[in-house]
Amino acid sequence: TYLTGFLANSDELCAVIRGTLEVNGWSISYKVAEDRVVEQGPVTAVIEIEAPDTYLSGLAPKMRNQLRQSDKQGFAIQRQRNVEQFYTLYCRKMHEHGTPPHKRAFFEGILQHFESAAAYTASRDGQPVASMLCIEGDDTQQEGRRALYILWAAAVSDDEAAYANYFAYWSVIRDAVARGITRIDLGVALYGSTQYDFKKKWRPRIYAVRQIGGTGRHYKESRLMRLASGLWRQIPLGVANAVGPQLRKYLP
Repeated sequence: TYLTGFLANSDELCAVIRGTLEVNGWSISYKVAEDRVVEQGPVTAVIEIEAPDTYLSGLAPKMRNQLRQSDKQGFAIQRQRNVEQFYTLYCRKMHEHGTPPHKRAFFEGILQHFESAAAYTASRDGQPVASMLCIEGDDTQQEGRRALYILWAAAVSDDEAAYANYFAYWSVIRDAVARGITRIDLGVALYGSTQYDFKKKWRPRIYAVRQIGGTGRHYKESRLMRLASGLWRQIPLGVANAVGPQLRKYLP
């Protein structure tokens, strides 16, 4: 049995937790973010922002234009304490990526147990076009500072609603800054993926995500799993949504 995701705010406390778990027969598997050059594997992207206008001026011209265009599309953003709209978009996006989705109950449990967690959904004419599940917490780099962590995000295609993803991210970032949060973790992506390319546009600092214990490799780095991912995209969405959550727990 593997235990993953335990937290500690010091190396000493981490050692105590690990020792206690190992004594009780648990196999340890957890991840750490490292500030080093990355050319493969999973990474996380973090931005520091105190003033949106100043931050915006430091982005590439094309990116600045995309964010300005996103504000002109008639989108509206809403903070939600339920996963209804988020989960529909999330399952659809996971199917496009060729990956089985988590169970709805997994996300509902996050909202139930963490008051600072919420879904932010962008819509137009009453139709959801982008959504992200976020949680606020203590900054891992500086004691006493709060940070926003974007855990999952999904949006419809540009053909259906251009700039929807940009609008959702930019709205959530601006809202966080308005509430005094200056550090935003844009979430984990596989180096070189389309998600990675999108996150790079925000001029983030990239951290390598290293797994300790377990397999130590992202499952899509396996040729066999990439083949399986391609086949999964061919399964009808309804079937994938019904079967996928039962399979997701077996992925590393």
